[in-house]
Amino acid sequence: MNMRTFNIEKDDTQLTVHWRHYGGGVILIILCLAAWTIPCLLITQSAAAEKRLLLFLVPLPFWACWGLMLYTIVDMYFGETRFHFGEEGFVTEYIFTEYICLFLKRKKCLPLADIYRFINHIQRRSKGRMSFYLRVLGHEKKIDVHIPGDRSAVDDLCKQLNGLLVKFNPVTESHLGPFRFESHIPPQNIERPKRTPWKHESDFDEFRFERRGVFSPGSFFLLLFIAAFCNFVVSLFVLTLCGFGPPEKVPHGVAWWMMFFILIPFAIVGLSLLLAFVSEILEPFRVTKWTFRYGEAAHRFVKHVFYRTATFPLTGWHSLSVRLSCNEKDEDSDDDKFYEDGEFWQLAFLDKSGADLVVIDSLRKSEALWMTDVVLRERRTIR
Repeated sequence: MNMRTFNIEKDDTQLTVHWRHYGGGVILIILCLAAWTIPCLLITQSAAAEKRLLLFLVPLPFWACWGLMLYTIVDMYFGETRFHFGEEGFVTEYIFTEYICLFLKRKKCLPLADIYRFINHIQRRSKGRMSFYLRVLGHEKKIDVHIPGDRSAVDDLCKQLNGLLVKFNPVTESHLGPFRFESHIPPQNIERPKRTPWKHESDFDEFRFERRGVFSPGSFFLLLFIAAFCNFVVSLFVLTLCGFGPPEKVPHGVAWWMMFFILIPFAIVGLSLLLAFVSEILEPFRVTKWTFRYGEAAHRFVKHVFYRTATFPLTGWHSLSVRLSCNEKDEDSDDDKFYEDGEFWQLAFLDKSGADLVVIDSLRKSEALWMTDVVLRERRTIR
């Protein structure tokens, strides 16, 4: 069995896919676990020497991280994921260490009547790498399953699952679109969706769609607590390393250098948490704006101190298309919290041949339809 891909078992009643959790970074995690053990033991030894109850709480988060790394290593070698799709619906099983003493299963289930599509949801990572997720779209909720393998294999799996879906539940999929609106049809006066970050503004010679980031108090206080705790602990060791402390506890020679190199990853983690905290504070200043004026559309994306602009010609646009997104999330969008249903739609401006002129991605269906109605009301501005 190739542990980097998935296996498919199919019969007349159901399709089963399963794979092991093996990952290429397991050696790095083992080295990190070995390196992490040293500070855990040193901190525990120092707490035990002081014989104070409160000091025994300090090593707990360090040992919790140690246990998480150990869990990850065991899961990489022995864990397995499998899912079944049949007449009963979609069932996912996450199996941990089936072949040793501990055996755990976590299940997620979606009834057949609630499923209307399987898509390959792609997440772009650093250096051009991509992660593939099988996204099960339901009327009430969605399930994401991370799939090992290349894009073509996951696309082929989605085609097989959608074929079985039509076989098991042959209902109309007219609500999946695409919906096409000619530029000359009258608007329908669709109201702006209630739970949407998008806003519409109009001037005499242009109109705009704007989306701003939303401040999350929960994320703010969580990052504040974690960043403050981590940086407080690291700062105590840094001050000791710099000589601010009891002379008998200040390391010297080889011990000083060992402590210096051990503190480097902890300092990096602390700074990363601090940057994440600052990023959350600046979240309301993240702006995505589409401006439409005569003959052109301008896109501007601002995040913190970075920004990007682009201009697209609109001369000759003939119709609008509202369709499911091409399985990818717009790189400008961080608003998954607004899309609990898990599906992303596009609003596309088309020319007479049907080619795309402008595409607004990462929308909900209701948002795309509302924007379409706004464009039809404001079409004299851009034509």
